[in-house]
Amino acid sequence: MSLRSRIALIAGLLLLASIVVTSLLQTWAARRAVLDEVRSGGDRLAEVLARSAALAADVPRAVEAEIGEQMLTESRLLAEVVALGVKAGLAPGEITARLRGIAAQGNVEFLATDEHGTVIIDTDDKGEGWTFSPDPTVQPQAHVFHRLLDGGIPGLVQESRQREIDDKIFKYAGVGGVDGPRIIQVGVEATFFDRIDRNLGLRRLVHDLVAGAVVEVRILDERQMPLVSRRIDTGGIVTDADRPVDAADSALIAAGAAAGRPEGRFDDDGYVVAAPVRRNDGATAGAVLVRIATRASRESLAWQAVAALASGLLVGLPGVLGGLWLARSIAEPVRRSMMAAESIAAGDLTLPVPEGGDDEVGRLLAAFGEMSDSLRGLVGRIQDAGLRLASTESDAASALARQERSIHGFRGSAADISAAVTEIATTGEQLLSTTSAVTDVAREAARVADLGRDGLLGMSTSM
Repeated sequence: MSLRSRIALIAGLLLLASIVVTSLLQTWAARRAVLDEVRSGGDRLAEVLARSAALAADVPRAVEAEIGEQMLTESRLLAEVVALGVKAGLAPGEITARLRGIAAQGNVEFLATDEHGTVIIDTDDKGEGWTFSPDPTVQPQAHVFHRLLDGGIPGLVQESRQREIDDKIFKYAGVGGVDGPRIIQVGVEATFFDRIDRNLGLRRLVHDLVAGAVVEVRILDERQMPLVSRRIDTGGIVTDADRPVDAADSALIAAGAAAGRPEGRFDDDGYVVAAPVRRNDGATAGAVLVRIATRASRESLAWQAVAALASGLLVGLPGVLGGLWLARSIAEPVRRSMMAAESIAAGDLTLPVPEGGDDEVGRLLAAFGEMSDSLRGLVGRIQDAGLRLASTESDAASALARQERSIHGFRGSAADISAAVTEIATTGEQLLSTTSAVTDVAREAARVADLGRDGLLGMSTSM
């Protein structure tokens, strides 16, 4: 692979890797931001619904307690009215007729019994002749009012319950009689819960919220039984049909109740969050479940990834072209430099080196040109030195021939010179022997002189 191809390939791979990594990082960051936004929005929505549900749970109880106090007051007034009617000699039917108009205006029911607990006055005309029993198995709702006959309790307010005669939900309050043992009772059908619900707008709020990304909202009581439900099924149909709480949602509700804050999880369908519903006293009154679909977010992320990839390619295409141009601008001068180097390596110094620019490759070509010129000059000087060396070699050969002739002329005199040298050596040996004798004599004279000096020193001492 040529240098230009390698540079282009490396530049393209680096650019492609940069585009892919940038796209992945942008997609990951966008997905993280979207999921965090979904989580934050779902938690806030669930918390708001939980507070609204807590308010909706507290208000009816407070309202019911207030209504019970009013009904107890009405029962006392009814007891006085019944006592006055009996004292005035009015028959039970006449008293009922007078009370029926008042009951119709207030949408209430007035009821009074005799001393045996048998109904003799009933503005609803459904309980006449009916007798209160103290047995709870016979009358689960009404048996508690039998204690009013013997004065065991001054008054009683009962929570809304299903009554035995027609299975309607009624709330009753009662007192004992003023003129004798009686049960005086005021009843009202518990439709005020629906009115409160409509006035508070919790159901309407849930219905309005379930749209778009919010695909399900469920408000549950403390037993995880649905109070308000609304969801959009997979077919896009909105329904209020209840469905049981599965194990995963139940665990999420328990975790939220234990933590005291919204708890959520992501699954294949979206984000599910559960928030505990707490009353003013801190007791748990239920939970709110909210499901938010992330399908639109995933589609948005997919389009964003495609857009990032497309923008990367649009930006990367000029980069690839620029890389190719850069590769060519680098590879072409290098190719010419390589040709010049190969020519010089082959010994051909006649090939002119092309001129380069002002960049590093241009300076490299200029250096190749200077090297080629220097080599040509050096080769010329070497050739001149060779010619001079050949001339010197010829002169040296002539001198050697003359020296050989001179050596032949001196060959006869060499024997005479050898005999003279032998004689000189013999004479030298004799001279060396004589010199040794003289040396011995001198040494003896020196010893005698030393003895004489010692004698003179002794004589000097004696004197």
